[in-house]
Amino acid sequence: MSEADRLMAALDRKQAQTHVRWVREVYEELFNPPPVRRGIPCWADLRKEGGRMAGFTYAQNMVDDDHFPAGGFAFGPGFTIAWQDGPCGEGADIGAVLEAVVKRLAFFQKTDLMCRENAAAIEGINHALGALDQRTADRRKRNVEGTYKT
Repeated sequence: MSEADRLMAALDRKQAQTHVRWVREVYEELFNPPPVRRGIPCWADLRKEGGRMAGFTYAQNMVDDDHFPAGGFAFGPGFTIAWQDGPCGEGADIGAVLEAVVKRLAFFQKTDLMCRENAAAIEGINHALGALDQRTADRRKRNVEGTYKT
């Protein structure tokens, strides 16, 4: 079962729609987004030098009573992430999100948008994924994977 199927099984459609609506309301309240043109927010008007929309994302990371990571969320123009809650909890894990970004950049590389910078970004993200895989392998070897033990 894919990660997406697992998430959809964990949250029924109404809960997911309510969450998305809530995130959008919070985002609008926090950032007072730009005017709407033909029903589409004008994020292009907000682009910073270099093309990034830095500063227009929001993240809330939570901890449990013992100060261990306990999920959270991140959102910005066009995306919402509900982070994994606990070592084996429901939600997106960092590696899955990075893999999705690599797949998008790899798609760009098969189009007229192919460029050296996309290739460098893919290489950097793959390096990060390798580090996360190494961490997981080390934790499995020490029999602490899926726990908060270090």
